[in-house]
Amino acid sequence: MKRIFIIFLVLLSLPALANADIERETRVLDNERGAEIRFMQLDVAIMQSELRAQRVLNYLSENYPEAEIGELEGLAEELGILRERIAELNLGLMEQGERVDTFIQIRTLANEVIREFRQGAQAILDPQDIAELRSPQAFEEDRAQIMERRQQIVQNIREYNRERVIRTLERVGVDARVDEDVESAQRARELLRERTEAAEDAQRIRAELDGERREAMQERQRAIEQAQRERERVLAERERIAQEARERTQAIRDGQRDRITPDTRDSIRPVERPQISPISVDRENPVSLSSNQVRMMVGSYVPVTANVLNTVGDGAVSLSFASACLAEDGRTASPVLRAANQNTREGSVASFNANIVGVTSANQRIPAGIYRCELQAQVDGRDIGSAQVTVHILEIPDTTMTTTDRETRQTTDREPQREPTTQDTIRR
Repeated sequence: MKRIFIIFLVLLSLPALANADIERETRVLDNERGAEIRFMQLDVAIMQSELRAQRVLNYLSENYPEAEIGELEGLAEELGILRERIAELNLGLMEQGERVDTFIQIRTLANEVIREFRQGAQAILDPQDIAELRSPQAFEEDRAQIMERRQQIVQNIREYNRERVIRTLERVGVDARVDEDVESAQRARELLRERTEAAEDAQRIRAELDGERREAMQERQRAIEQAQRERERVLAERERIAQEARERTQAIRDGQRDRITPDTRDSIRPVERPQISPISVDRENPVSLSSNQVRMMVGSYVPVTANVLNTVGDGAVSLSFASACLAEDGRTASPVLRAANQNTREGSVASFNANIVGVTSANQRIPAGIYRCELQAQVDGRDIGSAQVTVHILEIPDTTMTTTDRETRQTTDREPQREPTTQDTIRR
């Protein structure tokens, strides 16, 4: 990007004239034809900078309407004034020294104007803007005008060289008619040079395209490999979750099978799942549940969906019971809540697919009853909010008890027999 910016600034300026450059460029000002060519070249260079300056002004007007560009517009107008001054020159009536002074003066003024314009534009544009202004489409509009003037310059240069060759041949006593052969040879040399430059440009463009094609293929391969790794990770995670679900289901079935006899298995009805309704959250109620009442069998579990709006800052959102759940008869219990933490940003919503399990962390079953619980959400220890949920843990029906279980319960419930006392005998 830095390289693009430097190229843009170079293209927007005329090179400064050193002493050697001044002597070389003013050498041809000794005659009217050479002076006409040199001033035409200067006019084309200023015109090219003027067109690019106007393109920058249009871009600033469209993309930075609040920017102050009055000074830049004045500088662009000064470039047009310098071109008008070149057009008004009558080179045939000017002496060589006057031509040289005028040429250096106009070129120096153009350099100063372009340098000021470059500094003003640099204070507003960023490298991305520069890249867009330098796109081939942007230069296409100016190419026709510039090429037309350059063709005129090339034609004048050919005429100038032809006249110089004729004068040289006349001085050495050679027939001036050979100038046609010289002109043909000169044209052939220019054509060869143009073809060579075109071949070099084509080779350079081909190399650039090959490099871009290789980079695109490498990027595509990296994207395919990354997508494959992500797919394998997702499949492995799905398999892990499915395996855990199968293991939990099998454990619950094994636990219930030990207490249910074959003749009473059909009398057990499945626990009704809560009806899940759409969940919405806001800053007043940052924690919302799909249902605030859940029912489950002793030792089983029930899924609950919870949405948590992160209102305190970036971090890992966790969901847990704030404290032990309180039963209606005053008992307390601590069921397990399984919900994986989620990394979120402030203002985003974390959706949890949690499981409330009717056992404690020590894997002890929670007694049947209705418990009032408080689900609390935090971000790295900072409270977001909480929601109330009622957990109704159902006792497995008595019909599922074996004969031994019934006898044990009846013996436990029966009042123990005692020996008659003296007071009993007196009453009788």
